[in-house]
This record gives sequence, structure tokens and C-alpha cells, in this order.
Amino acid sequence: MKPISVFRPLAIIIIASAFFACKKPDTTVTLSLAFSRKALEYVNPTEGKYLIYKDSASSLTDSVVVTKSKVSRLLYPESSNSITIPAHYQENFGLTLTKYTGTGYAEWLNANAELAFATLPFYTNDTSAVDLYEVAGGRIFYMRDTDMPSLSMVVEGRTFNNVVVMESDNGLAISNPIYKRTAFYWAKGIGIIKRRTITTGGAVKTYNLLRNN
Repeated sequence: MKPISVFRPLAIIIIASAFFACKKPDTTVTLSLAFSRKALEYVNPTEGKYLIYKDSASSLTDSVVVTKSKVSRLLYPESSNSITIPAHYQENFGLTLTKYTGTGYAEWLNANAELAFATLPFYTNDTSAVDLYEVAGGRIFYMRDTDMPSLSMVVEGRTFNNVVVMESDNGLAISNPIYKRTAFYWAKGIGIIKRRTITTGGAVKTYNLLRNN
């Protein structure tokens, strides 16, 4: 048996794998819609980054790690309902923060942003606001490319400038058993520096950023 006969199937597999791995995006689709990079600087920390938060009432701390912070670029085919939306590339964003409980890990925050435009036509240089919502929750961040945040605040002795604040509730009365109101404070290049939650009857729980890497 000639050696070449033994390795020919393997060579075919390697060549085919390389072809599909190097396959380029569809160049016939020229429309590409993206989030504001200015806004992403607030919510898109590096995966593996840690943040330590202190409960302002109990002084207990949560050790939190960024386990997901990802912008995905997906191809959407042409669709038509009352209007025709052309085929285009579009970004989505997901953020997950996980805390160490001492015996294991638990979700501290899970949020997603889907890029959306309300008007046509689309242009290749369009950028969308980052409109971030907790999974099964409310809005926790919103910022457009043209926004100019100017709030300065001190959290645990540190001064943060150009802070973005987002407050929202679920629209229920404060006496309702599932009432919830949240306030998130975001700093550029860091992420959440303060999170406050108000639940039924006005019970308040606040986490302040103590330190981060």
C-alpha cells in the first residue's frame, strides 16, 4: 500500500475544514447595523474582570466576575410584512455577571440588548443606542451616541464622572407583592458602580462598588 493512499482521506478532511473555517461573510450584503461604541464602553467590560460590591445595609460583600460580555454580529435575511426590511448584519449584546457564594456560583446579573431601528431606510453608518434589559426584568441601561452624561458621584470614597443612571419599575403599586423598582449607575470602562433595588413596602437593598481590577 502506498503511503499516499493512507493519508488522502485525512488530507481531504483538513482541506475541507480549512475552507469552511475561512469562509468569509456574505459580501452581497452591504448593510451592517451596529451599537454605539461610545455607549458600549459603559456596559461591555472584559470577560474575567472582577468587581467587589458591598451591601450598604449589612456591609457584606459580593465577589462578582464578568462571565459573559459579548457583542455578536448576525446575518438577518430580508423580511417583509407591512414594510420590506433588506438583508443586513445586525449586532446583539449579552452581559452576565456571576457571584461566588462561598460554596458555588450564582447569577448576579443577566441582561441582553438587541439592536433595533424604528425608521427606514437603513444606512451603513447608522449606530443604535444600547438599550439593555435584564432577562425577565426591566431596563437597566440606555445610551445613544449623541448623549453626553455629566453626572459625577462618589461611591465608597471613589469619584466617578460622566455616570449614566437608569431607573425603572414594573408599573405596579408599591404595596403589590411583586413590586420592584431598580436604579443602576454605570461608569465608563468599569460597568455598574451602584445598584439599588426597592421592593414591596419600600424595602431597599443597595450594592456599592468597593473595588475592581
